[in-house]
Amino acid sequence: MGIYGILACAISAVITVASGYLNLGAILIPIIATVLAYFLFDSEVLILVAVSAVIMVIRNRHDLMHILQGKEKKMFRKEKKD
Repeated sequence: MGIYGILACAISAVITVASGYLNLGAILIPIIATVLAYFLFDSEVLILVAVSAVIMVIRNRHDLMHILQGKEKKMFRKEKKD
């Protein structure tokens, strides 16, 4: 999955920097890889990548909830001073 893994990381990096949520990257990489595997590889690869995506979402569910609730600290952004 070499180049497609790099593509998943690059897409995730752009979204992570744009959103400011570092933990979002840990969740997006395997999800994006699952989408790529669905279109580009056979079912064994898809199952393996999908299982890894489920594990990453489960392991990062608290961070995801904080992002959805607006409690997660944003990175890559300077605080505005009044």
